[in-house]
Amino acid sequence: MQKLFKTDMLYADQTFETSSDLGLLSKQEILAFFDQVDWYEQAELADHEEFSPTLSVEDQDKKRLFWVAVIGNKTSIIFLVETDIDIELRKKFLGLFSYRSRVDSITKELNQQQARQFLELFMDQQDQRIYDLYIQKK
Repeated sequence: MQKLFKTDMLYADQTFETSSDLGLLSKQEILAFFDQVDWYEQAELADHEEFSPTLSVEDQDKKRLFWVAVIGNKTSIIFLVETDIDIELRKKFLGLFSYRSRVDSITKELNQQQARQFLELFMDQQDQRIYDLYIQKK
């Protein structure tokens, strides 16, 4: 059975109360939707509105959320992604002993291709890979 995600889209001319509930969508449907949105147009419209266009994807089984928003204008945009991830890191303290630290959420500025990659990794539950890319692109 194909996993489905609760999906919402807040367009530039909407408010949180009037955002579009896209329903339960598969990974392929969400990626196709992400690809079809005219993010440049949405960023341009949002420049005159209160809210940034935002795609929210919720994994209801794992109680996790991923969102991607766009800011900018018709010629230049930045994607902001945020997700809650659940990984433990081993860190060394003064080279003497190690301790564990938990990463709860990450926020990152990306281009469209990178934002799509993070979205896909979220749906594939690849938290360690998300974290690795987060550190790499810092």
